Amino acid sequence: MDTLKARLGAVEKTDLPELRTEFLTESYDTQTLTETQDVNQGKLVIGYRAGMTYDMDNYAAIRLMTAIFGGGTFSKLFQNVREKMSLCYYCSARLLRNKGLIVVESGIETENADKALEAIRHELDEVRAGNFTDETLAQAKRALADSLYSVTDSNMSTISWLEGFGISGTFYTPEQIAQMLETVSREEVILAANMITEDTAFVLKSGKKEA
Repeated sequence: MDTLKARLGAVEKTDLPELRTEFLTESYDTQTLTETQDVNQGKLVIGYRAGMTYDMDNYAAIRLMTAIFGGGTFSKLFQNVREKMSLCYYCSARLLRNKGLIVVESGIETENADKALEAIRHELDEVRAGNFTDETLAQAKRALADSLYSVTDSNMSTISWLEGFGISGTFYTPEQIAQMLETVSREEVILAANMITEDTAFVLKSGKKEA
């Protein structure tokens, strides 16, 4: 160990360049793009602006809202778009904290593209209107807390956590983020949902013909 410390101490250190991300708080030109390829399964991806001005701006409420919208088996997208309506093979939403974006990804049959897009937009409107149960809110908090407390279970996930906050220049422990999430109210989730604006929807259609 002493030898390793000596060798690392001899490595020339350089200052890291400053990295800055420009956060666009809302979309100004919503668009839908379509592409056709020789694939078996179609793909639907929707990008939203989360209304953030920096990586931790209203983060806890937006993270929790994203989970209720499409972050687990308890979510709107899973329960309704996937299970009840059977419009996709999978459908989930995730927050990109360092860019202030929310991305919905879904695997679809080409003929269901328009219906799936409409259904996803409808489920976001439902969250905006507060049409989710207190149990769903509690489930989302538990699921996110479990995920956070497992960060230190492996070296790779710990390194990924440190890298993510190292880039932004801020740092929070998983326990601190879990505590932030626990205090988020229903009203704050609704406000966060109403800050979101759709930027771009991308539909990849299958060009294969049935034999």
